[in-house]
Amino acid sequence: MNSTSDLEIQKQINDCYVKILKRPVDPGGLHTYFSLIKSGKLTIEELSILLEKNKFKKDKGKLSKILSSPFRILPDFLIIGEHKCGTTSLFELMMEHPNIARPQIKEINYFNKIDRKIPPFQIEDNFKKGVWWYKSHFPTIFQKYSFSKKNNSDLITGEATTHYLFQSDVVPKRAAKILPTTKLIAILRNPIDRAYSHYCMIKIEGIEPLSFEDAIAIEDESLSTEKNKIILPKNSKRTMEHLYLSRSIYVDNLKRWMNIFPKEQFLILETEEFNSKPNDV
Repeated sequence: MNSTSDLEIQKQINDCYVKILKRPVDPGGLHTYFSLIKSGKLTIEELSILLEKNKFKKDKGKLSKILSSPFRILPDFLIIGEHKCGTTSLFELMMEHPNIARPQIKEINYFNKIDRKIPPFQIEDNFKKGVWWYKSHFPTIFQKYSFSKKNNSDLITGEATTHYLFQSDVVPKRAAKILPTTKLIAILRNPIDRAYSHYCMIKIEGIEPLSFEDAIAIEDESLSTEKNKIILPKNSKRTMEHLYLSRSIYVDNLKRWMNIFPKEQFLILETEEFNSKPNDV
């Protein structure tokens, strides 16, 4: 099968996602379904049926959780980033604590805007779905009460979205309206190591055609002199996921967060220390 056919299969998979799920296919889904279709184990028609069935099941479950949102709790803490600094390891270790309840998913992406990495490169904003949608990801007040009564200690919950720290022009103000007293956790890595690790991940996903040096040079040119904001060219295939250098400059983003939230609500960890002494941290 030639490369043109391969691209057509990928386009058909993406079209299925957009038509049925109203969003472009994620890299993991694209890889899985492309392999199945190319090997003859699945057809585009069968993929459409599969997505429809899964959508029905998920929608039914989501509706149930949203309807129970008035009886669900808000998070006690947010792990706000940074990407490729060990947020997943930190989150999973915290979830082992008996007093911490796991949310429905680790990265809810509620307060930030999601910049899709694949066509049509659209921006999604879950914040517009409202606080009931956000609360649907967390335990109920009945679970919290039952746990407290049984164990004579409190049950807390939280989430970890790595885009929160970087989108400091939007996220802190939104979070402060809904979670003014929440604890904020940031885990930070050596900036150079973080930037290169981020680049390698995007390169492996197949959406970075440039060398690390060229990618950094293009990103540097995209920096606006006004308020040090990133200006991505319209119709560019480069998204926030390609900002390796900018996401490694932690101080500016932390300052914006600390202009909104008191410093005593923050816990800032070092990736290197966490990796060497995870239980102590």
